[in-house]
Order: sequence, then structure tokens, then C-alpha cells
Amino acid sequence: MAPKSKCLAMVLEVSVLFSLLLSVASQVQVCDIEDTGNVRENVFNFGGFSAQRVADEMKVIFPAVHLANQGVIRLVEIDEDGGGGVTGTTWFTEKQRIGDGFIAEFQFSIRGAGDGDLISDGIAFVAQNDRIENIQGGIGENLGYRSGLNKYMAVAFDICADRENEFGPTLPCVDHRVRIDVAGAQEGSNINLIDDPVGGGLDLQDGVIHTGKVSYLASTKVVKVYIDDLLQAQVTLPEALEDFWGDKFAYFGFTASNMDIAPANVNLLSFRLDQLKSATGVISGLSRKYDFGQRVSFILGVFDTCNTLLGEADALTFVQSANNITASLTFQGDDDLVLNPTIQDREDGTYGIFFDLPQNVVGSWTLEIRVNNILTQDMPLANAVSSVVPTDGGLSTQNLIILCVIIALLVMAMAYWINRLNRYKKKLAENKENIDMGKVAHKIADIDKDVTYNMNPMLGTLDEMKEKLAKNEKILAQFGAGETMDENFTIDQLEDENRKLRDEMRRLKKEEAEAEAMSGAGRKVGPRKKKNIREFDQQQA
Repeated sequence: MAPKSKCLAMVLEVSVLFSLLLSVASQVQVCDIEDTGNVRENVFNFGGFSAQRVADEMKVIFPAVHLANQGVIRLVEIDEDGGGGVTGTTWFTEKQRIGDGFIAEFQFSIRGAGDGDLISDGIAFVAQNDRIENIQGGIGENLGYRSGLNKYMAVAFDICADRENEFGPTLPCVDHRVRIDVAGAQEGSNINLIDDPVGGGLDLQDGVIHTGKVSYLASTKVVKVYIDDLLQAQVTLPEALEDFWGDKFAYFGFTASNMDIAPANVNLLSFRLDQLKSATGVISGLSRKYDFGQRVSFILGVFDTCNTLLGEADALTFVQSANNITASLTFQGDDDLVLNPTIQDREDGTYGIFFDLPQNVVGSWTLEIRVNNILTQDMPLANAVSSVVPTDGGLSTQNLIILCVIIALLVMAMAYWINRLNRYKKKLAENKENIDMGKVAHKIADIDKDVTYNMNPMLGTLDEMKEKLAKNEKILAQFGAGETMDENFTIDQLEDENRKLRDEMRRLKKEEAEAEAMSGAGRKVGPRKKKNIREFDQQQA
């Protein structure tokens, strides 16, 4: 391969590897805490609008239409006659909790029929607490949401703010503005908070894809609006949306309109919604009953965007000091009964918050915790804990639980030791039986040593008697053959002696067999009575 070809191949390999690394890096989840002290939790993420997700999660209201082949929602379009004069809306069908706020990011484009044509009206991002059915907002500056909804916050991108009215512009629709409107539950509470020109030299009707971003932080009530990463508007609401609407939930969606004499195609290309929630949350102590007069304890932790509990160093970077934590416990039914806590840094990234319940107060309590003046997740929390009357006899619920645990442990210990004792007793009985058997065997061995088998003193031992019997038999045989005659013996004497020898041998063998049988059966063998010569009825030959 030529050097130039090798160099080109290496460049291609490096390019592919670099692309893969970028792809992997783009998929790594960043778990940092926002500068606002909140973490983000994704709710919607539409990189494009597929037919299945639109059918499952959205409501596209005519004349808005889903262009499935392009993966976009066309809110309004130029009709076949080259006109417009319509409004279109689309909503995400599931209500979402506003929580501590939200961040909405979306892409849109606005294009007319041709260069130099008048184009109107624009697009609006809307969070509303009304409905997603039978909504018919007006065209022109209404942008499809005004007069159609009662409780809303709308961020409008109006590309024809120099119109005379909804029937037609007097100027060529070159005044592009960002407008923030809110409307509350009370009649006549509609407020136009801000109406500023779009800055940064941006042209929103150029058909180019633009990125809008709207953030709302409940703790500060601040709304910020960005276009293509440029801050365009910032306003503080008169009160938090939850209080303004009387509800914690909202539908999210988009509206648009165009005028008949200045029509445009308004497309929504993507949408992402993240809920904001405090980086701090209570990890133990909630939803419990305490006897009045007892101490209530909560453990507060700090979490990142991935909902991972932070350690001491990272948590301290955010909290900075336990002095930045404030809390209160308010009795439900008496707002004047408010308890102040003792707060302790546990030096592991968590913080202990303690309240002493008053005596003789029974009911539910509302907990509120703030860190750096930002409400902790789900705060204020009603029915966080309840105070109850102690059990009969003055024994508190907590002490009763402890007592029950101790009793259970004692019962388990007793059962364990009884079981072990029974095993020891059984083993002891087995050992005693073995010892007794050993003693019996030892006694039998000792007894066997003491047993004396008294032989006939005239006849001698068994071997001697065998020898003498053989000798007598030989002499008798000689007598029978007439070979010899001994004056010391007669035939009768020899035969009688042989008979006694045989009887004595049988007796001795019998005694040996009996002694051996008794030894095997473990029977006690007593000493035998010694015999003398008279017992054998023998005479000296």
C-alpha cells in the first residue's frame, strides 16, 4: 500500500473512532444539580413525533395535523387557496405536577408561501389548568390561547405585533415580540406581564428551525424565556402558579394562528419537558404516628439529577451549612401552633431535624423544610406525622414496640437454651450408659482373673491327665497283647483311673464353656468353691 493510502486509511480510522467517542459521550447522563438548587426529572422527550406516540400521548386538534412522514406537528398551515385565518392546538393528554417548577425546550419553524410575503401570527407555549377539549382561541394577537382558556400561563412568540387587528396588518409584520401572559382562577385576573421585542437580531419567520426554552421556578416565581440560547425575557409572577390556579397540576401544549391575508406554516418539531424539584428530600421519619410529648425526627438528604444520595463533601457544597436549613411543623387546625426544630449535621451528607411534640395535642401536622430558601421536595407536606394518645398505663407506642421486641428476643433465647439443654441431657445419658457398660466389662475381666479352676490334686492338670490317660491306654494295650505285666497296676485299676480321667476332663471343659458363656453375657461370676481330694473320691494309686 502506498504511503498516501496508508495515511488516508489512518485518518479515516481516527475519524470513525472520534465519532464513536462523541456518540458515547452524548449518551452519558449528567447528574449535576442546577444552578437554581434543583434537579431535573424528565417527563416528556419527543425528538420527533412518531405516529404511535402521537396517538398514545397527544391530542392534535384540527386544523392542526400530524405530518407523520416528516415527524412534525403542523399547528397551522397555508390552505389550498393560499390563505389562513385559523388557529390550531395540540396538547399532551396527561396532566403533570408543576412541583417546584419546570423547564420546557422545543423546536419550531415559521415559513410563508414565498419570499417577501406577509407572515403571521406566531406560536405559543402554554401551561394551563382548564381542559384539552373544546378550545377555540382567537387569531391575531390571541395566538389561539386567549379567549379559549381561563387558567393558563402562555409564552407567545408573536411575529406580527405591528398588526392593526386580527383582520389584517397595516405594517409588514416585522415586529417580533416575546409576550408572557397569565390568567388565574379569579375572573378578570388576566395579566400581560411582559411584551418585549425579540433581541439578538433574530428573525423568527425565516423558516429556520429555532429553539425555544421556558423555565419556571416556583420558589422564586421567576419565568425565563430563551430563543436559541439567548435570554429574551425574565419576569416574576405575582404569585406561584399553584396558588394562582388553586391546583398543583397543568396540561402542557402549543397553540398557533395565522391571518388569512398573511398565512404561514407553523411547525412544531420537538418537545422536552423536565420537572424541577429540590435537590433535597426527607429520607426517613414521614407518615408515622408519635405519642404526644415525644420527639419527632426526620433525616434530610441531598440528591443529584440521577436521584443518587450525595456524600458529605458533595452535599456540603450545596447546603454549605446546617444554618441554611429552616423547618417548621404546624398543627393542622391551628396555624398558630408552630414548632421550631433542632437541626444537626450528621457529617455523612445528611441532616437530622428534630421536633418535640407538645403534651395533650392530638392530630396531624404539616411539615415544611427549606434549604437555601428553596422548598424541599413535596413541601409543604400535610399529614407528615400524627400525634396520638399514649397507650394504656402510660406506656408509649415506641416503648411498647421496644418491649415487644425484647420479649420476643427473650423467648427466642429461652427456646434456644432449652433445646441445647435437652441435647446435653441426651448426650449425658448416652455417656452414662457407655460408662456403665465399660464398668461391667471391667468387672467381668477382674472376676475372670480371680476364677480358679481347681484340678483334681491326684490327677493333675488337664494336659497332665491327657498324658496320663494316653500312658494308661498304652499299658492296657500291652496287657491285652500279653506282652508285659506291671506289679504296680491291675487292669481294673487302670480302667477305673481312665474312667475318672475322662470324667474329670469333661467336667473341666464344661466349666470352661460355662465361664466363657457367662463372660459374654455380662453376668457376674463368683469365686468357685475349692475342692479337695475327698470330693473326687479318689485313692492314691
